[in-house]
Amino acid sequence: MSGDNQSVPDNSATQPAAADAAAPQARQATREAARYGIGVLAPAMPQQVQLPGPVEGYALSPEPDPCAEWSGPPAPADLAPTPGQEAPADCQRAFPQYEVPQVSPSYALDLERRELAGSRPVLSQGVVLPQPRWFSAINARPALSYGDRNWLYRGTEGPAVGVGNLTANSPAWGAGAALGGVQISDQFDSSSNIGEGKFGYSSSVGRLNLMDPSATAGAVDYGASAGSGTVRYGLTSAVTVEGQMQTTRGLTTRGMGTRYNAGEVGTFEAGVTQSNFDSVNAWRYRFGYNVTMADTVKVGLTGEDVGAGFSDLSSYSSGAAATRLMRSTLSAGVPLRGMGTLSGTYTSDVLGRGDPNDRRVGLQHSMELAPNVQFALGADRDLLSGDYEWKANLSMPVDTFMRGHWLGF
Repeated sequence: MSGDNQSVPDNSATQPAAADAAAPQARQATREAARYGIGVLAPAMPQQVQLPGPVEGYALSPEPDPCAEWSGPPAPADLAPTPGQEAPADCQRAFPQYEVPQVSPSYALDLERRELAGSRPVLSQGVVLPQPRWFSAINARPALSYGDRNWLYRGTEGPAVGVGNLTANSPAWGAGAALGGVQISDQFDSSSNIGEGKFGYSSSVGRLNLMDPSATAGAVDYGASAGSGTVRYGLTSAVTVEGQMQTTRGLTTRGMGTRYNAGEVGTFEAGVTQSNFDSVNAWRYRFGYNVTMADTVKVGLTGEDVGAGFSDLSSYSSGAAATRLMRSTLSAGVPLRGMGTLSGTYTSDVLGRGDPNDRRVGLQHSMELAPNVQFALGADRDLLSGDYEWKANLSMPVDTFMRGHWLGF
């Protein structure tokens, strides 16, 4: 029926037209995506970029510089004039012409005489002039010297070697021993500290010297073979640690000590030694203090406590201590201004717990006659018995007299 047949619109004709209209938009979107990236698909993702503020500027003057177009000064009058522009009055001299005064040179060929007050020597009170030494003609060359019945070689570098009757080196808190043999030492001076990190040693090997050191004639007498060794190490420039060991037939000693330099306060020395003599162990303790007062007077105090049965190489021939011994020593030295040093000592010994059994005072004068030439003269008195003892010592290098006669150099 006509009423049932309704007309249906045909869209086939409009679809191609819509597709043709959408094609340019797709191509435009593709080009924008290729040019601006994925940001065209999500415009909210990129952050907003703020442009920099306006650049401050100022307007240039439209009037040109009157001196900018001037090419140079005007031509001289004798030349043909050329058309040009005269420079303004203020452009004739770009730089001011300053007047430089002309100074005529003057030459002086004579010597100038002036007062040289700063170079004149000034002599003030309190200055001690050097005193001439006795035997000043002796040339000091400490290489080979002859001491107290021994030969000593000391080179400019390396260890020193001694041969003959000598005293083994020891720390201030230790004890030396008279030996007949050989001694090798390097950087060893018990009266001063050794440098930080440095190592010093002294080693002596030989036989015990049983002769009287003051005797000038008599038989040669040596005892058992013995050895002594001492080492020193500087912990700091002010602290030095020391160790000593001695050995002979039936005796062994071991000791440790230190030396501390406290500057102007003084120097402290302390050590402890343990001995084993005939299977008897004993100990010895020593303490020393030295200080310089008024830059001239040297004062020293020494104390020691020796236990019963103690012995070392210095007392080996007399045997071990039978009883406890406590000894105190006070010393002082005063320089005599070019005449050497005058020193005095006082010693007190106490056996056991009783009264002092030995009190002695001593006086000694030592002086340097020439470089490496020492002379000493002293005397001791026993306050209990009243006895006196005199002693003298002269030490000089033997090469002073032998050079050119027997040595050949």
